Amino acid sequence: PSRLRTAFSYGGAFLLGLLCMHTMSRLVSGDAPAPQGHVPKQDQPVAVVEPKGAVVQPPQPVPAPPAQTVPQAAPPAAADPPKAKGGPTYCDLINTVNELGKSVQDKRLSVNDLLHVLSQSIKPFTFVQIGAHVGGVNASHDDTMPLTKKYGWHGLLVEPNPFLFKELHRKYRDWPNLYFAQLGIGATDGNMTFYAVSDELDPETGKSLTGGRDRQWFVTQLSTFDEAIARKRMRSVKMIPMPVEVNTFPTLIAKPSHTIKMPHYILIDTEGYDWKVLSTIDMTKFRPFLLIYEHNKLGSFKKTAVDFTAKAGYRSAHQDHQNTVAWRPCSDEEVAAMPPVELAATLIEQVKQS
Repeated sequence: PSRLRTAFSYGGAFLLGLLCMHTMSRLVSGDAPAPQGHVPKQDQPVAVVEPKGAVVQPPQPVPAPPAQTVPQAAPPAAADPPKAKGGPTYCDLINTVNELGKSVQDKRLSVNDLLHVLSQSIKPFTFVQIGAHVGGVNASHDDTMPLTKKYGWHGLLVEPNPFLFKELHRKYRDWPNLYFAQLGIGATDGNMTFYAVSDELDPETGKSLTGGRDRQWFVTQLSTFDEAIARKRMRSVKMIPMPVEVNTFPTLIAKPSHTIKMPHYILIDTEGYDWKVLSTIDMTKFRPFLLIYEHNKLGSFKKTAVDFTAKAGYRSAHQDHQNTVAWRPCSDEEVAAMPPVELAATLIEQVKQS
């Protein structure tokens, strides 16, 4: 029995030693259950005990996830570059004239030259003719109706003389895009006394239709609103005072009976009344490319008229012994919109050589 007890004692001690060694191993490896009532804090790092003599490896960086390729939208198609003009324009021609200090009345450049270029550049080209007579009488008006027919101009013809207006309307009433107004232009709307040459002349022969002596074409141009001029002319021709409707230029333009609202070309021939007509035109609003008026009967108002147009940015020159032509440079918008015209290139070379 004593040997049996000794064997059990040694066996129990051996088993107890194995149990202790197993428990210690679990504690070291972290597999042992935590004591009841103790909950490790989640924000505290868990200590790792490395085996003695082990080589501690530095922490390996966690590889970043592969970058996802986001498909890029295709860049917008580039806008077509502005097309080259292809040649000089009316604006280039006028700039050349101004830069070189030339004038429109120079031998190498006339008003008609500019009108041809403008007519090819602007569709439709529009004009207002104040003192239209019967169409195509003096030097400044000779080409108005031929150019109107050639290029299809749109125009407003103004004539206060009832005798002349009748003939004017008869000749051109069937032309498309022409409008007629039997009235005068003045400083205020209303009525004024107009001194009309009484003789009606045959437009083809220049002979009097009232049985009087033959008259030259210039006789029919003597009608006027200017009383002082009329009294001088009464010595040689019969003139009849009569009331005539008068509008300011803005009132004329605003009439619904026509479509000429921003004329590109204005002609004035009113026998000494030109300055008073010109002064009713707001040159900051109405910006014709070309303006012609008769200066030879303006007296002291000749310089006033020149200063008036110059203040609005126009240069001017005598077209001939009785008419002044005024022109202006193009605006930025007009420069961008004006098409090339072959004639402009030819005229620019002529101006440079003059």
